[in-house]
Amino acid sequence: MSQDVARLIVPIGLILAAIFVLIPSVPRVERVRFTSEVYKWSLVAVLSTMLLYSLVVFSLTFNIRALEPVILQGTLLLMIYHEYKHTRVLIKLWCSMLIVSAVLGLMSLYYADEIKIPVLADNVISLAVGMIFLVWADRYVQIIFDGYDKPPGEQQ
Repeated sequence: MSQDVARLIVPIGLILAAIFVLIPSVPRVERVRFTSEVYKWSLVAVLSTMLLYSLVVFSLTFNIRALEPVILQGTLLLMIYHEYKHTRVLIKLWCSMLIVSAVLGLMSLYYADEIKIPVLADNVISLAVGMIFLVWADRYVQIIFDGYDKPPGEQQ
């Protein structure tokens, strides 16, 4: 059991290290700003719904793996609330993970003996939500640099 937990924790730690340490960022980034309130609140609504669903699944099954999305979605909601500077990166990571899981779910349905409509609908909706929020992340989540709206090299 402890080896399974170690196998789970090590990749998660490496991913978090890559996000917050290894990825170079502009040193003068202060925070992010959402340029569209509709995008921000729809993202919060989707994340809150998925967070509640994950908490219900955990409370019914007591499966520790059900806490993985709870941690990611809770962290993302806190980052949105505090306008943390790496929020856009985590939004893109969350969307990418949602897209990959939906595509893998659709591939498993393709090779299944019978197709279950609720599972198909869940995967299609997850794919659409992930793609919509990923495509609009660059447009509606703006990085604020040191009180300016442009990186240091582009100031006039």
